[in-house]
Amino acid sequence: MGKLSDKKIAFLIAPKDFRDEEYFKPKVVLQAKGAQVFTFAKGDPEEVTGSKNGKAHTTAKFEEVNPENFDAIVVVGGQGVQQYFDDIDIHQKLIQFFQAGKLVTAICSGPVVLANAGILSGKKVTSWDQEKDKLQAAGAIWQDQKTVIDGNLITSQGPKTAMDFGMKISQELSK
Repeated sequence: MGKLSDKKIAFLIAPKDFRDEEYFKPKVVLQAKGAQVFTFAKGDPEEVTGSKNGKAHTTAKFEEVNPENFDAIVVVGGQGVQQYFDDIDIHQKLIQFFQAGKLVTAICSGPVVLANAGILSGKKVTSWDQEKDKLQAAGAIWQDQKTVIDGNLITSQGPKTAMDFGMKISQELSK
Protein backbone atom coordinates (compact mmCIF):
# COMPACT_ATOMS: atom_id res chain seq x y z
CA MET A 1 0.00 0.00 0.00
CA GLY A 2 1.24 3.47 -0.88
CA LYS A 3 1.43 6.20 1.69
CA LEU A 4 -1.46 8.00 0.00
CA SER A 5 -3.76 4.96 -0.24
CA ASP A 6 -6.44 6.69 1.81
CA LYS A 7 -6.37 9.88 -0.32
CA LYS A 8 -8.77 10.83 -3.12
CA ILE A 9 -7.78 13.53 -5.59
CA ALA A 10 -10.03 15.22 -8.17
CA PHE A 11 -8.42 16.46 -11.38
CA LEU A 12 -10.38 19.20 -13.18
CA ILE A 13 -9.57 18.96 -16.86
CA ALA A 14 -10.78 20.89 -19.90
CA PRO A 15 -12.78 18.80 -22.39
CA LYS A 16 -10.25 19.72 -25.07
CA ASP A 17 -6.78 21.27 -25.21
CA PHE A 18 -5.69 20.55 -21.65
CA ARG A 19 -1.88 20.35 -21.42
CA ASP A 20 -1.05 16.64 -21.54
CA GLU A 21 2.05 16.74 -19.28
CA GLU A 22 0.23 18.78 -16.63
CA TYR A 23 -2.39 16.04 -16.31
CA PHE A 24 -0.52 12.80 -16.92
CA LYS A 25 2.71 13.48 -14.97
CA PRO A 26 1.15 14.55 -11.63
CA LYS A 27 -1.45 11.79 -12.01
CA VAL A 28 1.26 9.13 -12.41
CA VAL A 29 3.19 10.47 -9.40
CA LEU A 30 0.11 10.46 -7.19
CA GLN A 31 -1.09 7.03 -8.32
CA ALA A 32 2.39 5.60 -7.74
CA LYS A 33 2.07 6.80 -4.13
CA GLY A 34 -1.26 4.97 -3.84
CA ALA A 35 -3.71 7.86 -4.22
CA GLN A 36 -7.04 7.36 -5.91
CA VAL A 37 -7.31 9.80 -8.81
CA PHE A 38 -10.62 10.88 -10.30
CA THR A 39 -10.90 13.01 -13.44
CA PHE A 40 -13.81 15.31 -14.21
CA ALA A 41 -14.72 18.07 -16.67
CA LYS A 42 -17.62 20.49 -16.85
CA GLY A 43 -20.35 19.00 -18.99
CA ASP A 44 -19.29 15.46 -18.01
CA PRO A 45 -17.75 14.33 -21.33
CA GLU A 46 -16.59 10.71 -21.28
CA GLU A 47 -13.35 11.32 -23.18
CA VAL A 48 -11.21 14.47 -23.28
CA THR A 49 -8.31 15.32 -25.56
CA GLY A 50 -5.12 17.17 -24.72
CA SER A 51 -3.28 19.72 -26.82
CA LYS A 52 -0.81 16.98 -27.80
CA ASN A 53 -3.67 14.54 -28.56
CA GLY A 54 -3.40 12.62 -25.29
CA LYS A 55 -6.71 10.98 -24.39
CA ALA A 56 -8.14 10.87 -20.89
CA HIS A 57 -11.40 9.46 -19.60
CA THR A 58 -13.49 11.12 -16.95
CA THR A 59 -14.16 8.98 -13.89
CA ALA A 60 -16.31 11.38 -11.85
CA LYS A 61 -19.33 13.55 -12.57
CA PHE A 62 -19.14 17.28 -11.94
CA GLU A 63 -21.80 17.20 -9.23
CA GLU A 64 -20.07 14.30 -7.40
CA VAL A 65 -16.90 16.28 -6.82
CA ASN A 66 -17.17 17.99 -3.44
CA PRO A 67 -14.82 18.46 -0.50
CA GLU A 68 -16.55 15.84 1.66
CA ASN A 69 -15.40 13.11 -0.75
CA PHE A 70 -11.95 14.36 -1.73
CA ASP A 71 -8.67 15.43 -0.12
CA ALA A 72 -7.48 17.65 -2.97
CA ILE A 73 -8.47 19.22 -6.25
CA VAL A 74 -6.07 19.84 -9.15
CA VAL A 75 -6.79 22.38 -11.91
CA VAL A 76 -4.92 21.24 -15.02
CA GLY A 77 -3.62 23.99 -17.29
CA GLY A 78 -3.31 24.38 -21.02
CA GLN A 79 -5.26 26.47 -23.48
CA GLY A 80 -8.50 24.64 -22.75
CA VAL A 81 -8.60 25.79 -19.11
CA GLN A 82 -9.53 29.27 -20.35
CA GLN A 83 -13.14 28.07 -20.61
CA TYR A 84 -13.12 27.89 -16.79
CA PHE A 85 -11.63 31.37 -16.21
CA ASP A 86 -15.07 32.92 -15.70
CA ASP A 87 -17.14 29.80 -14.90
CA ILE A 88 -19.13 30.51 -11.72
CA ASP A 89 -19.93 26.81 -11.12
CA ILE A 90 -16.23 25.92 -11.21
CA HIS A 91 -15.39 28.90 -8.98
CA GLN A 92 -17.98 27.79 -6.40
CA LYS A 93 -16.52 24.27 -6.34
CA LEU A 94 -13.00 25.62 -5.81
CA ILE A 95 -14.19 27.96 -3.06
CA GLN A 96 -15.87 25.02 -1.30
CA PHE A 97 -12.61 23.03 -1.36
CA PHE A 98 -10.60 26.04 -0.19
CA GLN A 99 -12.97 26.91 2.65
CA ALA A 100 -13.05 23.26 3.77
CA GLY A 101 -9.26 23.41 4.16
CA LYS A 102 -8.70 20.88 1.38
CA LEU A 103 -5.65 21.10 -0.85
CA VAL A 104 -6.42 23.35 -3.85
CA THR A 105 -3.83 23.15 -6.61
CA ALA A 106 -3.34 24.52 -10.13
CA ILE A 107 -0.65 24.53 -12.80
CA CYS A 108 0.25 26.78 -15.77
CA SER A 109 -2.85 28.87 -16.61
CA GLY A 110 -4.91 27.03 -13.99
CA PRO A 111 -4.10 29.53 -11.22
CA VAL A 112 -6.12 32.15 -13.15
CA VAL A 113 -9.23 30.08 -12.39
CA LEU A 114 -8.32 30.21 -8.68
CA ALA A 115 -7.68 33.96 -8.91
CA ASN A 116 -11.01 34.58 -10.61
CA ALA A 117 -12.70 32.51 -7.89
CA GLY A 118 -11.31 35.04 -5.41
CA ILE A 119 -9.12 32.71 -3.36
CA LEU A 120 -5.62 33.98 -4.19
CA SER A 121 -5.69 37.45 -2.66
CA GLY A 122 -2.66 37.87 -0.40
CA LYS A 123 -1.38 34.38 -1.28
CA LYS A 124 2.03 33.48 -2.71
CA VAL A 125 1.60 31.80 -6.09
CA THR A 126 3.27 30.99 -9.38
CA SER A 127 1.97 30.22 -12.86
CA TRP A 128 2.88 30.34 -16.51
CA ASP A 129 4.67 33.70 -16.62
CA GLN A 130 2.20 35.15 -19.14
CA GLU A 131 -0.53 34.89 -16.48
CA LYS A 132 1.47 36.86 -13.87
CA ASP A 133 -0.42 40.14 -14.42
CA LYS A 134 -3.85 38.48 -14.03
CA LEU A 135 -2.80 36.89 -10.73
CA GLN A 136 -1.32 40.12 -9.38
CA ALA A 137 -4.46 42.02 -10.38
CA ALA A 138 -6.41 39.54 -8.20
CA GLY A 139 -4.16 40.38 -5.24
CA ALA A 140 -1.85 37.36 -5.46
CA ILE A 141 1.86 37.64 -4.68
CA TRP A 142 3.46 36.12 -7.78
CA GLN A 143 6.78 34.25 -7.33
CA ASP A 144 9.19 33.17 -10.06
CA GLN A 145 9.53 29.61 -8.73
CA LYS A 146 8.75 26.15 -10.14
CA THR A 147 6.14 25.36 -7.52
CA VAL A 148 4.82 27.48 -4.63
CA ILE A 149 3.00 26.29 -1.52
CA ASP A 150 1.03 28.76 0.60
CA GLY A 151 -1.21 27.12 3.20
CA ASN A 152 -3.58 24.75 1.42
CA LEU A 153 -2.71 26.18 -2.02
CA ILE A 154 -0.13 24.74 -4.43
CA THR A 155 0.60 26.42 -7.76
CA SER A 156 3.13 25.51 -10.43
CA GLN A 157 4.53 27.06 -13.62
CA GLY A 158 3.79 24.60 -16.39
CA PRO A 159 4.74 21.47 -18.35
CA LYS A 160 8.40 21.52 -17.26
CA THR A 161 7.38 21.64 -13.59
CA ALA A 162 4.62 19.00 -13.79
CA MET A 163 6.65 16.28 -12.02
CA ASP A 164 7.68 18.67 -9.24
CA PHE A 165 4.02 19.75 -8.94
CA GLY A 166 2.94 16.13 -8.50
CA MET A 167 5.64 15.52 -5.90
CA LYS A 168 4.68 18.64 -3.89
CA ILE A 169 1.01 17.56 -3.88
CA SER A 170 2.10 14.11 -2.69
CA GLN A 171 4.27 15.59 0.07
CA GLU A 172 1.52 17.87 1.33
CA LEU A 173 -1.05 15.05 1.36
CA SER A 174 1.41 12.88 3.30
CA LYS A 175 1.54 15.32 6.24
